[in-house]
Amino acid sequence: MDAWTQLKMQPNNAATSLHPHSVDTGLIPPELFSHVLARSRAMIIDPHDDVADVIVDPEPTTVTDTDPTAVGFTPPNIYRPRARWKNKLDQWVQFPTGAAGSWQVEISLYWRWRTLQGMSLMDAWTQLKMHPNNAATSLDRNSVDKGLVPPELFSHVLARSRATTINPDDDVADVDIHPEPT
Repeated sequence: MDAWTQLKMQPNNAATSLHPHSVDTGLIPPELFSHVLARSRAMIIDPHDDVADVIVDPEPTTVTDTDPTAVGFTPPNIYRPRARWKNKLDQWVQFPTGAAGSWQVEISLYWRWRTLQGMSLMDAWTQLKMHPNNAATSLDRNSVDKGLVPPELFSHVLARSRATTINPDDDVADVDIHPEPT
């Protein structure tokens, strides 16, 4: 409680930390969640504000490297797109999702250029200039949006996730891309 009192988190920061599309979703320590929730609704900062009866689910287990049905990226180079990934990306193009500069926005731009503007894979990838950090984040196996990197783009995103600079020729040759589940 002393650290929470000293923090004096602003209500707008508390609200932002609870946004469902935040790249930091799920990082609020369970013992602070009720305080952050109360602060997100507050007009003034009171360190004793709390929301009673908050239910915090246990931390989900992570995907193991040996799970043969895991959707998304499995190191070192396996990718399984989620079912109906194209439909989801079409939704993102129509109703943009994610924070400005997020990997979701970047993949939405790529998909828009490919599907609506008819750009080639390499032209869209080169124009995108996806940041290496966003590439790595898009492959996070615990993301709610895992498995949404278009399979045609996976080898480029994987290479970019391991890069320190942006090179449109980034590519990993020996990837294993599984078919879309039905």
